[in-house]
Amino acid sequence: MLVTGGRTNNNISFNTPEIYDPASNTWTAGPPMNRDRYRHTATTLNDGRILITGGYSSSQVNTLDMAEIYDPAYNTFTPLTSTMSDTRMDHTATLLTNGRVLLVGGWSSVKGSTVASADIFDPSVNSFTQVASVPVSRHEHTAILLPGGTVLVCGGLEWNTIQQTLNSSYVFKP
Repeated sequence: MLVTGGRTNNNISFNTPEIYDPASNTWTAGPPMNRDRYRHTATTLNDGRILITGGYSSSQVNTLDMAEIYDPAYNTFTPLTSTMSDTRMDHTATLLTNGRVLLVGGWSSVKGSTVASADIFDPSVNSFTQVASVPVSRHEHTAILLPGGTVLVCGGLEWNTIQQTLNSSYVFKP
């Protein structure tokens, strides 16, 4: 199990991961990530690699549009040259039945608001493609893969000129 990033009480983010081995009940330090981050996502891909997306970097003083891949076979983090359509933290990343990853919404400190963008990550070419915008921008929401491969996106917060709690949902058809 890989644990990545995090922050101190003073909002200083980490680039140091740790790896837990349940067989021996031990933790070991992993190699440093390419970017410090917190409030990001980590999605295990079908081939065992782990996609790390977005988050907030205290050293960059912004939300991130970049991602990296952890490969447990080589114990390495590799930054991706492809970036997401928005900087984002508090977004969702859902592994789809076809092995791609749907990234939805999030908060962008660059824009000072939630974002209504969605991207698909294709692990066969390690790249992001922006897909149709979502009906309402949101962060801190939930996304659930449904039978048939659609994704239910619901709840969260929207922040543009005011912050409001959302009780809406929609089904995304990738």
